[in-house]
Amino acid sequence: MKIRQTYFRTEKESDANREDTSLPILINATGKEYFYAPFKQSSLRKDYGIVFVVSGELFFEQGKVKTLLKSGEFIIFPPHKYLNRFGTDQAFVNYYWLNFTGSEVESLINRTGLSFETPYSLGNDPEIESEFENIFNEFIINDDYFISRCEAMLALLLTSVARKSKNNSKKLLKSVEYLHKNYDKEITVEFLADMENLSASHYFKVFKRNTGLSPFEYVTQLRINSACFHLRNDNYSIEQISRMVGYEDAGYFSRIFKKKMGLTPMQYRKTQNL
Repeated sequence: MKIRQTYFRTEKESDANREDTSLPILINATGKEYFYAPFKQSSLRKDYGIVFVVSGELFFEQGKVKTLLKSGEFIIFPPHKYLNRFGTDQAFVNYYWLNFTGSEVESLINRTGLSFETPYSLGNDPEIESEFENIFNEFIINDDYFISRCEAMLALLLTSVARKSKNNSKKLLKSVEYLHKNYDKEITVEFLADMENLSASHYFKVFKRNTGLSPFEYVTQLRINSACFHLRNDNYSIEQISRMVGYEDAGYFSRIFKKKMGLTPMQYRKTQNL
């Protein structure tokens, strides 16, 4: 069984296999394949290729070199490569593919830090699938803005892959957003870790790797930044500001503030009113 969802820049599928350096970036063709293995395809592409496996497994063979692409993995192939693509069992295989060309392709790939013929593990990622689907939509619209929008979307796709692969798909968006809205509250690492479905120890490591600060240091900086704003713009007392940013003990707040800013809260306020 084979189901194909395909889009081509040219009327004939064969004409979409081309190298074109007259434009910075041009997507020649894209699509989505649904297979019940075993199957085998062979091709010699003149352009660059991308494959992202949603489910199942794919093998790619170049001469004696064989590469296995598993579910959730992404790969980029350079042009002028003869590839055998095949599945070896009765499993269902579902994957996106995209072929592109242009004078600025290698420059774009180099800027992302991605490498050719290297599998990147992204996991089950609806965002990546959505970016392929958005490119599909551009092929359907196919108006005067098609080339420019596809160029931007390909750059978005590649930078998304680079970011997710380097960051192991953990950006801690939920917990960091929560911190920015609730820094005045008592918050534990365990609570934040649960929000991201991580253990407390792993969350701590990922958080520090992403921000350069521990969760406690990050909250402290948010509190001090907020206190500075109130000291510059409001007439609240030091005790009031201390409670507003999450410190019940104004003396402790003043010590933390001086350690971070080099001035007491009152001294800081005076420097802002000169």
